[in-house]
Amino acid sequence: MRNLGLRSRVSASIAIISAFLLLFFLLVFTYSFPAQTPKLLGVLVSHHLEFMLLMVGIGVVVGAAIFYLMHEEVEIKEKESKVNAELALSLLNPDERKAVKLLLEKNGECLQAEVARLDGMTRLKAHRVAQSLEKRGIVALGKNGKVVTMELAANVKSALV
Repeated sequence: MRNLGLRSRVSASIAIISAFLLLFFLLVFTYSFPAQTPKLLGVLVSHHLEFMLLMVGIGVVVGAAIFYLMHEEVEIKEKESKVNAELALSLLNPDERKAVKLLLEKNGECLQAEVARLDGMTRLKAHRVAQSLEKRGIVALGKNGKVVTMELAANVKSALV
């Protein structure tokens, strides 16, 4: 199954989910309307509890199958976004890169003073870095008295995280 293309995996996933849902709705129909159930599906009515337990097991298997079919694609997308994030960070100068990495470590928000405490950074450098990143829309600056906060832009944060 590893050799299957994305379309084949998606198609297989849809087919598996569709078959599971069909079985589920047949089971619900036969339980809800036992008098209208065709004779062919009569076994579902007479052994309803067993089929419900079987559906739980089938649900777990279906979930595992979908995970197996799609996890490779998710891993590929994660690797691509890491490469894109590294590329985006490489376009920044070293001081800006340090500031953005600090912001990422701090969940997208920190004080400008924290940036100034990084190695090789001064208060003036931190101020210039913050202004430069704000001009390019990478961060938003906020002031609370003399304290300046830096917050990663939502789109940048989602791209880099």
